[in-house]
Amino acid sequence: MLVNQGWQEGNARWRSKILTRKLSYHNPIVGWNTQIPKPHNIPFRFRKVWISHKSLKDVVEASWNEPLYDVPIRKVVKKLKRLKQKLKSWSFEVFGNHAQHLKQLEEEMVQILKDQEN
Repeated sequence: MLVNQGWQEGNARWRSKILTRKLSYHNPIVGWNTQIPKPHNIPFRFRKVWISHKSLKDVVEASWNEPLYDVPIRKVVKKLKRLKQKLKSWSFEVFGNHAQHLKQLEEEMVQILKDQEN
């Protein structure tokens, strides 16, 4: 692998590893960027707290029972995708912004620890 100084400066988070030779006189090199950008399609996470809320079943039933016309296998995929969006919206309405709430709790914890030190 040959690179110049300009490439190294522009790719400071690039790492590589030389692998063992197998089929030729050359060693393969694998490289990767250590700073991976956040994906646009973040995986769906079901939150345990949702189970305790009385309206969860109604949200799921309403979404699943909405009519959808397609071949059966695509129907399932489309219904799951639709349900995912409905659950995200419902969760935000019922429980609020999870990340913001967590940040607020962390700030309160830091303040409690500071108060105990004094």
